[in-house]
Amino acid sequence: MNACTSLRTLVAPLLMVLALLGSPLQPAHAGSAPDVVRLTVVAGQDIQFTALTGEAGLPSGNVYGIAQDTQGFLWFATGDGLSRYDGYSLRTFRFDRDNANSLAHNTVVSILMGHNGVLWLGTTGGGVDRFDPVTETFTHHRHNPSSPTSLSSNSISRKGLLEDPQGVLWVGTNDSGLNRIDLLTGAVTYFRHDPKNANSLSSNNLESIYQDSERTLWIGTADAGLNRLDPVTGRITRYTSHPEDPHTLPNPRVHAVYEDRAGSGC
Repeated sequence: MNACTSLRTLVAPLLMVLALLGSPLQPAHAGSAPDVVRLTVVAGQDIQFTALTGEAGLPSGNVYGIAQDTQGFLWFATGDGLSRYDGYSLRTFRFDRDNANSLAHNTVVSILMGHNGVLWLGTTGGGVDRFDPVTETFTHHRHNPSSPTSLSSNSISRKGLLEDPQGVLWVGTNDSGLNRIDLLTGAVTYFRHDPKNANSLSSNNLESIYQDSERTLWIGTADAGLNRLDPVTGRITRYTSHPEDPHTLPNPRVHAVYEDRAGSGC
């Protein structure tokens, strides 16, 4: 049994959960509240869970993200390196001061499967790494104070990586705003908070990045609400939180953004 077959066996119970609980939503009966839906519950077998812990080789109990590559391997962004799971065992990649092509920093808080099969990794102190699973090498994108085209910060947000269809990597940081990296030319454009410019980001402390079906970017912050960015014009619109106004965001911290089938953001 190869790695892909083993992973399918591992994931099968999770798919069963979706089969049991993912039945089409049924509209509520007449007279019910308009926002009420009913779920059809189907009887089934108990679902068995298998824990991957330190005994199995997981380097840290903190797993910040999971991605699956085209070969079927699962990749875990952890507090102590990048781990690959083949359905049988775990292999971990860590920072090695004697190897310039090793992981930049062991605390990997964000992971994204790129369009061309590479992994993008966000770290808390080493910037962004591009990892090629075939050659098993890391290419670093870091902040360099003497370079105007480097990342604005080495501290990457947990939901701070997004690659769009135009070949642009968007990188959100914890302390220095948003980076737009043209993957073809390497050019970097910065979007930061400017207290004198109402059309700038509302904060440099970012939580999340999301692109909707119309390719508009939504940037959630840790302390100043939500930002809407038009990637063509670069124009930013702010959506802030004011407790006394019920028509604003209920909280200034926006952990994530999601677009439903109707095209509404949540």
